[in-house]
Amino acid sequence: MEKKHWCILILFLLVFGTRILFAFQTPHFNDDISYYNIRQINHIKQTLLPIIIDDLSYGGKVLYTPPFFYYSMTALNFIFPIDFIGKIILNLIASSIVVIAYLIASELTKDKLTRFITALTAGFMPIFFSETVNTISLNSFVIPIIFLALYCMMKVMDQEKKYITFFIFLLLILRLTSPNVIFLVFALIVYVLLIFVERLKPTKVETELILFSLFLITWTLFVGFKNAFLNQGLSILWGNIPQEILKKYFETTSVLKAIYLIGIVPFIFGLITLAKSIFSKENKKTYLMISLAVVITLFMWLRLIELNLALMFIGFVLIFLATRAYSDLLSKIKRKNIKFGLSLVLLFVIIITSVLPSLVLSFDKTQQSFTSKEISALNWLRINTNEESVILATLNEGHLITSIANRKNFIDSNFMSVEDIDERLLDTYKVYKATSQTEVITLLEKYDIDYIYFSNRAKEEYNVKNLGYIDDKCFPNVFNNTHVNIYKSLCVIEEK
Repeated sequence: MEKKHWCILILFLLVFGTRILFAFQTPHFNDDISYYNIRQINHIKQTLLPIIIDDLSYGGKVLYTPPFFYYSMTALNFIFPIDFIGKIILNLIASSIVVIAYLIASELTKDKLTRFITALTAGFMPIFFSETVNTISLNSFVIPIIFLALYCMMKVMDQEKKYITFFIFLLLILRLTSPNVIFLVFALIVYVLLIFVERLKPTKVETELILFSLFLITWTLFVGFKNAFLNQGLSILWGNIPQEILKKYFETTSVLKAIYLIGIVPFIFGLITLAKSIFSKENKKTYLMISLAVVITLFMWLRLIELNLALMFIGFVLIFLATRAYSDLLSKIKRKNIKFGLSLVLLFVIIITSVLPSLVLSFDKTQQSFTSKEISALNWLRINTNEESVILATLNEGHLITSIANRKNFIDSNFMSVEDIDERLLDTYKVYKATSQTEVITLLEKYDIDYIYFSNRAKEEYNVKNLGYIDDKCFPNVFNNTHVNIYKSLCVIEEK
């Protein structure tokens, strides 16, 4: 094996090993989406079918879920325990971005050091590293595949026709895994427009492959989501996200925070390549990356993509665009000692601004993972409550109610096909913030809610220390520990 391959293997193992260290800091996962995914996997394992009509989410709703990810994880679950899959296998898949980044960099530059720098910044991009290190997340699976598909398209540009089959195969996997495949298709369309403006002609193979991809994905998405579109109209484009959440879309992340989450070095050097492309012609492979950046930025501006996911995509695009800027800078330096010194400085800055933030953010995330005391409270609900009970918890705890407690929740982050989502989000806020017992009882009656799940997370989210209307008559405390209190709703408002 060549020296460069050893270097990439060592970097891959470093990224993977670091991820494993963080993943095993806690026995549980960081977010409730992981537990929703576990529930889907368990359901397929038992019935061979995914959950289509969910009797527990929002008390009952239809799910629109591409199944490939869940079937893949279920197949693995017949061999490995679910914790092993979430903490080992998915981190292994996420770490593959190191190799994929190296391959893409090899298409953009011949400089070996630049390729290694690109692989390093991709492996330790703060937001991707921290958001996928201890979760059962679609992003761990989808993002590497999307960029591997882009690499195959680059090889197709070089007339290597064997990559056409690989590209179509990856496209089908993406379509069966996530609606986010549409970003890739739109990027290909923008790519054609960009090279047309720059008077760079696509090859016949490129054109045919892009047209085929557009037809395949558009048609299958229409067939798969036709009923959802007919039922919900244009709101399906925004995933039926509540207006209150859409209003706060950009409030939680400033430009400086976004740069921190992406990494300052690839951000600066990526923008340099982007700026240069405006004033001078770039090769078609660079325009392919720019096209994806344009599409994601547009979708982000329209709030059609979740913000963290958008930052992951934009971060990786800037990392790959930065490859050209690194290469141009280093190629201008002829003296080897100066070039070596600059390379060391660049690597040191990347370690400080990308690797260290990845570690800090991952440590914070693992500290926020669900605790054994929270799991105990949820198990208590599963054992001690009626199967038809409805449990009110915060938005980010909703999937815990359905997955671990196995009870109906009031709200969760799967907003599709929920008609009264804005009202439900507002009423959740009212229950946790209200001081009037009459108001709360009226709301609980309205939705047939039987229990209020009041955790330390709810206290932090709503900035409350306790529920002001609680008393032993109407809301007895049926379970408590240092992390969770559970109150049962007993009173009703009598009509006069």
